[in-house]
Amino acid sequence: MKKLIALLLTLTFCLLLASCGTKTEPEATVPPEVNSASTDSEEPTELVFWTMWDGGDVTVASLIFDEYNQTHPDVHIDFQQQDFNQFATKLKTGMMSGQGPDFAISYIGGFVTGLQADDMLVSISGEAARLGVNIDFGGYTPAAMEAAKVDGEYYAVPCDNLIRVLMYNKELLAGTSVLNDDGTLKLEPGYDNFMNMLGTAAKETGIADPLALTMRPPQLVLGWLTMYEQLGGHDFIDLENRTCVFDDEIAVKALTEYQKIYADYVPENLAPPADLDMFKAGKLPFYIDGSWNVAAAADALGDAFGVTTFPQLGEKNALVTTNHAFIIPKNSEMSDAKTKAILEFIKWWGENNYRWSEAGHLPAYIPSTETEEFKNMPWPQYYKSTLGVAVPIYTIPNANLHQIAEVRDPIQQGMLGTITQEEAVKQVKDNLNQLLPNL
Repeated sequence: MKKLIALLLTLTFCLLLASCGTKTEPEATVPPEVNSASTDSEEPTELVFWTMWDGGDVTVASLIFDEYNQTHPDVHIDFQQQDFNQFATKLKTGMMSGQGPDFAISYIGGFVTGLQADDMLVSISGEAARLGVNIDFGGYTPAAMEAAKVDGEYYAVPCDNLIRVLMYNKELLAGTSVLNDDGTLKLEPGYDNFMNMLGTAAKETGIADPLALTMRPPQLVLGWLTMYEQLGGHDFIDLENRTCVFDDEIAVKALTEYQKIYADYVPENLAPPADLDMFKAGKLPFYIDGSWNVAAAADALGDAFGVTTFPQLGEKNALVTTNHAFIIPKNSEMSDAKTKAILEFIKWWGENNYRWSEAGHLPAYIPSTETEEFKNMPWPQYYKSTLGVAVPIYTIPNANLHQIAEVRDPIQQGMLGTITQEEAVKQVKDNLNQLLPNL
């Protein structure tokens, strides 16, 4: 009887399996083209990208990323804009917690070297060699690549050169002696020549304060550092000994002369975004700010718009520059497929770097400046020569010199005249000498 029961249970179980199996039969009736599409297709590699870009940068960058997603269906990059003021902190916190992006934008310099020292970044050159992605590291701006290098490896790849330019309004300056017949600006090297040009423009246009000079604190620091370089300053930070070594006399003169431009020729209390707005509205003939505002100003002014390089105010022609750069956070769960997809995007961005010039930036990948697409862009040609005089910003560990409060705040106060330029420079040096040993 037990054997009979066992046999019956076995037969019943087999019948149940057979009946379950019959439920798969309808799938066989699905048209072959539908069935093959569901089995042969693969989901794209999903990547999360963080940036601090804002304004016109986001508009242009979003279009470039959209184009990449459309032309590379095997990859989808989720473009995520983060708050500029909180970006550095949020990025580092996300990287430490494993909740950060797959890749991101940073500034080349101390922030990158600090992250690398904390073992939080992937060696881009090392991974490119391992995974067979042929990025032309030698084709990028040499100064930027040198700042991205640690122990012979590249931990960042620049996507632009961030510079300041002098924009002007041809209609407001029409008939004045500061314009050439072809509408270009008569701008001779030297501080006195620049101040005389502003004075002449003020007199001949009737606009007493003709210049909008951006008062964003980080840009003020970059303007001061550029003046320092142009006046013959060079050494600034001794990284080995963690001390500030800049020449006090040159630093004070640089800030004093830069502040005089503001005091003599900039409308009182003019602050962003009113500076750009007034220039775009045709109320001021001159505007000094980053090239990232070129596209917006040109669109607003049309044929009246003109642009040239940042003025040479000292004996040396130099411009302290910074660079946006791609970085890859170290993540133990990152697959080779994701890493390779990121590297291939970075390579593609470089080879198509002229597209980023639509936002006003100069390409970091030098061969991109030789493309017909770049040459046909209306404005970068007028300040492309800046690449030949670019000086990378001085590096400090774990921070960007032009953005930290220890430098930014005294320089802003010195520019506004709430403290003397001597006191501002002294505060910068004292602050840095206290800060550097702890970075």
